[in-house]
Amino acid sequence: MADQHLDSMSVHRLRLIGKRLGIKDAQELNRAELIDTIEEILEERLDDRLSKNNEVMSLKGKKFDLFDDLCTEAVGEPIYDLPHSYAETSVHMILRDPYWAYVYWNINPKDIEVIKETRGTYSLVLRIHEFTHPRLPLSKCRKSFDIPIREEDTSWYVNLLDLSRWYVASLVAQAGTWSETLCGSNEIYSPGGYWMERIQELKSDQRELDLFHAAVTDLSGHEVDSVLVKSIMEELGRQDDKEQQS
Repeated sequence: MADQHLDSMSVHRLRLIGKRLGIKDAQELNRAELIDTIEEILEERLDDRLSKNNEVMSLKGKKFDLFDDLCTEAVGEPIYDLPHSYAETSVHMILRDPYWAYVYWNINPKDIEVIKETRGTYSLVLRIHEFTHPRLPLSKCRKSFDIPIREEDTSWYVNLLDLSRWYVASLVAQAGTWSETLCGSNEIYSPGGYWMERIQELKSDQRELDLFHAAVTDLSGHEVDSVLVKSIMEELGRQDDKEQQS
């Protein structure tokens, strides 16, 4: 109901909405009069909007409460402000492309206060864990690297060093020899491309191997400037060395 939303607003915001809606004496009306008048105007606008929509949109209009939308139009700014931080300490990863990930996080200020009280001076790092298999604990990572971050930082672009790997980010607080993992992120996978994930298939078929070489080299015989191609060639070379040694 519209009145439930209006009841939660301050008189100042109600008068601002009233002024935007064209209520001439909005500054002179009391709270109850403002709510009644604003509600009447918004209901008229809602009925007008629904009457002009097609049948599908009209059904959607009945399903969803359009009061917030109309009220936002009236006041000229969002009614609800997003908080600068949230109560939960958390970190999240999004794969941008095979070589880059976007990491964003939130740290509960109370967690920082506890660390300062118990440890004094401390530092924060964003730790990136690399895995060869999915769903493994952080302690089983193949390798990891740290990115120093500041208390006011909230996001970072991370260069993923290896392809065909799973990655997890964690927020770590450090003070001298002490360290504590505040939280860990979701898991993402950096794909290595078709042939990077089918090295054995590529090696077993000479025609496919010749075709691959022809596709990734120019007329002078130089490989194309691609990290992915270089990774495949290096892996092929390592497997050749193993076969020769055995």
